[in-house]
Amino acid sequence: MTDTKFEPGVVNMTTASAPISTENTLLRGVHVQVVLSAQELELSNGSTGATLFRVPASTPAGSWIEAGDMRFPDGIYVKSTGVTSGIITINSRQQPNWSEY
Repeated sequence: MTDTKFEPGVVNMTTASAPISTENTLLRGVHVQVVLSAQELELSNGSTGATLFRVPASTPAGSWIEAGDMRFPDGIYVKSTGVTSGIITINSRQQPNWSEY
């Protein structure tokens, strides 16, 4: 599922939307630890960016959802979209911003 280069980030969905990272980041996948409520969970590119990845509503605990190292150039933000329960672990790693070199 993950390797040592990817860092887990635990998100409790009882809180509001939150950033996982604010820099260029690769998403390996999402592990659902506690079943999500009846709304899908969205991961967006930056705080106001487009939704790039969705975790389906009512995904059961223990599920691993592969993201294939999807790139989020402006960081990963979790949009709760009404999700009121559930705990997920997001496996990601930040990438260098090559435009700065």
